[in-house]
Amino acid sequence: MNFRKRRSLTTTSLTSTIALVFSLVFLASCDTSVDDKIPEVTNDQIKIGLLAPVTGPLAGFAQDMEATARLAAQEINRAGGVNGKEIGFLVRDTRLGLDDSETVSVLMAQQLIDEGVVGIIGPAGSGTTIAITPTITASNIPIISPSATSPAISALDDNNLVWRSVASDAFQGIFLADQLVQEQVNSIGIIYRDDAYGDGLQQAVTQRFQQAGGQVMSAISYPADKSSEFDFEVNQLFVSGVPDAIVVISFIIDGANIMVSLANANLPTLPRLYGVDGNNRTEFIGNSPAQVILGMRGSSPTAPSTFENYINFSETYRALFNKPPPVFTESVYDAVYLIALAMSVGGENSALAIKNNLSSLSNADSANAVIVNVGPQGYATALQNLGADLNLEGAAGSIDFDENGDVTSGNYIFWEIVEQDGQLVFQTIRESSFP
Repeated sequence: MNFRKRRSLTTTSLTSTIALVFSLVFLASCDTSVDDKIPEVTNDQIKIGLLAPVTGPLAGFAQDMEATARLAAQEINRAGGVNGKEIGFLVRDTRLGLDDSETVSVLMAQQLIDEGVVGIIGPAGSGTTIAITPTITASNIPIISPSATSPAISALDDNNLVWRSVASDAFQGIFLADQLVQEQVNSIGIIYRDDAYGDGLQQAVTQRFQQAGGQVMSAISYPADKSSEFDFEVNQLFVSGVPDAIVVISFIIDGANIMVSLANANLPTLPRLYGVDGNNRTEFIGNSPAQVILGMRGSSPTAPSTFENYINFSETYRALFNKPPPVFTESVYDAVYLIALAMSVGGENSALAIKNNLSSLSNADSANAVIVNVGPQGYATALQNLGADLNLEGAAGSIDFDENGDVTSGNYIFWEIVEQDGQLVFQTIRESSFP
């Protein structure tokens, strides 16, 4: 695995960064907009780490991650906890999308380990997940990322410690390319983040699209810590001509500013625009020029809309937080239940119990499998059947792990930005499971 060199932090800037991280995490933990009946971790609880982008362009997702994790913890604790003890979370900031995110993520992972966590949910990003892998393997602490989708994670030398409750972008790239072909797009230009997430998804889209006979006229990368002023990169998309469509593989703010540069491109007509899960948040709409993104389409992982576990999770989430669950929250919810059930099966509240028993929750091929659904009732069923072949069904779908700690299937939506009641919103056009 090749790691791109990052700008080094001076002692002064590193100290300032850590101080900022701690202050913002403290403020986030005091936010009463999240269900204030769900307490912070106490000394007699099992400590689980949560690595989330509390500051930076994905701060909104960090709030969703924490709210969802605490919801699952509350359900588990009310159902009896784990081996007689409750679980609680220590939240640390990865600053995903900022130029020091990988450095800070390693520091925060080590701090969680030093504070005695038995496992970690997160990080949210692929690059930060790869960056902390040597740290967690040195301490034998398992992690489950709900949103790190780079195919490169599958090949990590991680001693069976890196797991994901979301499918690899090897699937999403195929799904998106197939949608392009279905929409009779014959040529594309791709602009993408130069990081594990952007590189992996760009390669997956390119390979599938070219296999189907499509032409990739340009593939323009930009530094992952760049968030504005994309006129140069956008102009490079059109050096060899104007393609049928542009595929944007970005996060929220960088993606919105790419839209600004597209508006300034002085083309008679813009090509069709397609995005990915990194654009599938309301903050992207709010920061983008409306005349450019209206009609934009894209792909995103999601739970099957008719899946009962997702419907139950969605109803609970809406009742608590007065909004539909954002992308990846269902995978956060599943990750908490995976950690709790792995310790319950192992009979001890330890990192080793999590590591050794996560795969034992995937027994779809067993003739005697006991189906266990996430949620309070399903958790109670699992506790009553410890020792049996448990097969966990998550809110995001079936959870069947392969030898790399990856789930073996994913569900995706193809979305479009449309106008509804005078506002731009995401609307699902179709969805599909893969493979």
